[in-house]
Amino acid sequence: MLGIVIPLKSEVTSSCWENTSRSLIATLKSVLNQNEKSYQVIVVGHERPLGLDNLNLNIDVFYSVSGEIPPPPKVNATQEQFTSDKNSKISKGIELLKQRYPNINVWFALDADDLVEENLVRVALKALPYSLFSLDMGYMYYGHANRVIETQELTQYCGSTGIIHDDYLSFDVQGKLVSCPFLSQSHMGLSRYFKQQPNSKVKTSNRPLVMYSLGHGENISDGYRNWVQNVIATIKPYVKGKALSAELKKSFGINEDEF
Repeated sequence: MLGIVIPLKSEVTSSCWENTSRSLIATLKSVLNQNEKSYQVIVVGHERPLGLDNLNLNIDVFYSVSGEIPPPPKVNATQEQFTSDKNSKISKGIELLKQRYPNINVWFALDADDLVEENLVRVALKALPYSLFSLDMGYMYYGHANRVIETQELTQYCGSTGIIHDDYLSFDVQGKLVSCPFLSQSHMGLSRYFKQQPNSKVKTSNRPLVMYSLGHGENISDGYRNWVQNVIATIKPYVKGKALSAELKKSFGINEDEF
């Protein structure tokens, strides 16, 4: 079984909570769109996202860490603070899912604005055994432009690109997560890390299974661009990309009103 943990940024650090919530709902819909149902999902954040109750889920997939973990500051938050916040939420999500579903044997940390293809769970489970299943192939998704750029180097850009076997996570006797490669390694360094581990097995997906969402104003990188970089980022999907087909929309659970 695949455990999917989705860390959600706080409303405090969101430039637009409505957009953040809308992106999260799109992410969840892509998960719910899976053909294989052998997975469990949890969203960990501070404030409950808008629109979540409209999904009419059988169980509440949201857990609030308000009172447990302070959010990054509203002004001048550093990259380290954002990373610490994200890692704390991933850790809490893994602990909660492990307690509820001890038969989870592979883990996926999915960013709250990225989308997964309808066969991701099936492909990830069928590919076992492995230490790391690397999702190198995927799409750069520009929802505002309704365009995508296909890439075979998604791990260089996107955090939602590694599925890790439970053997590489360790917990203490109280069930608290002690170590996990999601927390100690960057998405760019996961494959290298696992290849250095004795007796590890790294497999790579041979089909695009993730869409890395861009252009909605909530990526951390959006705050670091100058005006020239912003212009380049704006025209890039039109120069290098292609229109999002109806088939792709269906396979990633995309609805027109979500971005």
